[in-house]
Formats: sequence, structure tokens, C-alpha cells
Amino acid sequence: NMTQLEKNIRKGEAKTIIALHYSQMLRFYGGVPWVNHSYKPDENFQIERATVEELVDSIVSLLDEAIAVLPWAVSQNDGGRMTKAAAMGLKVRVLLFAASPLFNSDAPFYAGEASDKKYVWYGNYNMQRWQRALDAGLDFMDELESKGVYKLVNTGNPREDFLAAYFNRYNGEVLMSSRWHTTYSTNMFAFRQLIYGVCNPTLNFVDMFPMADGTDFSWDNPEHAKYPFFKNGVYTRDIRLYETCIVNEDKYQGRKAETYVGGREYNRGMMAKNGFGFRKFFQDQVSSNGKFYQWPLLRLPEIYLSIAEAYNELDRSDEAYQFINKVRNRVGLQNIRQDFTKEQLREEILRERVLEFAFEEVRYFDLIRFKRHDIFRSCASLN
Repeated sequence: NMTQLEKNIRKGEAKTIIALHYSQMLRFYGGVPWVNHSYKPDENFQIERATVEELVDSIVSLLDEAIAVLPWAVSQNDGGRMTKAAAMGLKVRVLLFAASPLFNSDAPFYAGEASDKKYVWYGNYNMQRWQRALDAGLDFMDELESKGVYKLVNTGNPREDFLAAYFNRYNGEVLMSSRWHTTYSTNMFAFRQLIYGVCNPTLNFVDMFPMADGTDFSWDNPEHAKYPFFKNGVYTRDIRLYETCIVNEDKYQGRKAETYVGGREYNRGMMAKNGFGFRKFFQDQVSSNGKFYQWPLLRLPEIYLSIAEAYNELDRSDEAYQFINKVRNRVGLQNIRQDFTKEQLREEILRERVLEFAFEEVRYFDLIRFKRHDIFRSCASLN
């Protein structure tokens, strides 16, 4: 008894989910077999891998079909369903990944049969791939300007807003999410592992967070070294640090965190053996228990920073800054300097992405798509 419109919408949701899974496989493996129909028992299951170009075009085609039929947004009761905004946002992510040096280059990352058959790269560099990613981002922005609904959580309380931006359901910022349980509980198995050192933040990660005035943090700066986190009870760093990591003397479970040697957090399994604990999603293990929640798969800031990145790679950095500032301003940081070279701004955008999306499965793929084996090697040497 469904109307044709309802059927079309449900099909659009299914296509977006399929595209999401293929986008994950693209990021991990490059080209993979494209299954485009239900297979019968007597059919040949030896399917050739698609090339990167074929897979990207197939994913985008599926998303375009979904975009044509899905509503831009849904009611709160339907929160979590795939929407036109989700499909358009995922298209930006896919095309940005495809335009990145891992695939879009004059030389393969690693020579061999997979490279020869174009399973793991395009076979050349083409700037138009960056333009395609930018066009997808600007199409999203046109739709956003026309229909609204989505915006950054920004009530003027940066720390609370940053937490709400990924945690609260139907917050207007999350474009795509999943639900593991109905309500939040730190008794979930994934959380229990954190006590034994899984996801422990490292010092090189913490040092990436700038000072509250936006300047880079440095242990060589006497003022920074003396007040690395607080000065007279006031935050001295980018507020996102405090909602991403448990730092010493920050509010925690109705008291001050003790991540120092011998402190309560330090002595709890391996929770803070690096001097910092994992807070994002784990939070303080108390205040969020029993609340409705979500796991964000795609948030609006990613679209902003993806547009900025595409502008920069197209040598149009002057148009990139406004999108970076949207993300920075929400957490109380001032506008970014506008005197960076193309290469420097690329690094700033990548850093902004890790500060905003830490533990949201963004940083790993950013390093992969830019072939940043130098960072992987430097982190390995620290261990």
C-alpha cells in the first residue's frame, strides 16, 4: 500500500547505504567488484575488479539517482534516515578522495599488477578531478542556502556545542549517522576496552591543538609550557582538546581529572598512561549515560573543509579561508591567517580536519589519500 513516491524514497535510501559501503571499500582497497544485480545460483561469481575510475563513477551515479528522489531533510521522528543532504555530502567525500594524490597522480604509489590495471589509481593526474569535488561541494552549498535546515551547532558555548555537534540526535549538523544502541551506555564493550589503553591519545596529537588565541602551541614557549592547559582555571587551548582528550585538572566525573603518575585516571588500567585519556564519545562516563545519542558518519564541517581543500588545490586559496573559518569560529578560534602558501594551507586544512574529527574515522584516510607515509613513520618511531 505504499505510494510510488514512498517507494522511490526507500529505494533512494537503499542506494545511499550501498554507496556508503562502496565508498568505504574505495578508501580501503581502491577498485573492487561492482555488484549491480541479484545473482542467481548458476551465474559466474568471478567478477573482475572495477578500476578506480569505474568504481568512483558507479558510486557517484548511484548517489545521483538517490539525490533525485530523496527529501533534503526529514522530521525528528525519522532522524537517522538517509536524505538528499546525506547523499550530496557523501558525494563530496567520494570525489575529494578520488581527487587526492593516492589516486590522482602521475605515478602510482606502488608499482605492480594492481597499478597496471588501474585498480588503485587513475593512471594520471587531472586537475579536473579537484574541480569535480569542488562542484559537488558548491552544489551542496546551493541547496543548503536554498532549503536551510542544516547548520553548525553554535549557541555561543563552544565546548558544549562541540560535544552536542557529534553526540545529540537531530542536531542539524550531522548529515549521516548510525545508531548502535537506543541509549548511550559506557558499559558497551567498545568503551570498556578504553580502560586498557585502546585509543590512548599521544603527546604529538595533543600538541597539534593550538592555543585559545589560535597561535601554534610550543613547549619551547615558556608561557605555553607553564600553562599548557589552564591558567587560573581558564582554558588556554583550542576548546576541542578538552572534549577530545582527558587532560590533567579538567572537569571529570564531578571532580578534577588526575592523569599524572599516581593519579586516579593514570592508575585505572592503561587509561591515561600517556598522560592523557580518551574523552570523545567516552566523555566523563557519567553525565551522558541513558541519553539518546548517535554515531556521526558525516558532519557539516567536513563539507566546509572539503570545499576549502578543493579550492586550495585549484590554486584558489583566497576562496578557501571563509570555509575554514566557519569551523574555527564555532569553537571560539579567530580567523585563520591568510598568508599561507598552497602547501602550507594544505597542511593547515589537514590539521583542522584532525582537530575537528578526531576519532571519527577521518584522519587515517586523510593520511592515506595524501600518501603521508612520513607521518606514519614518525609515529612508529615514537613507539
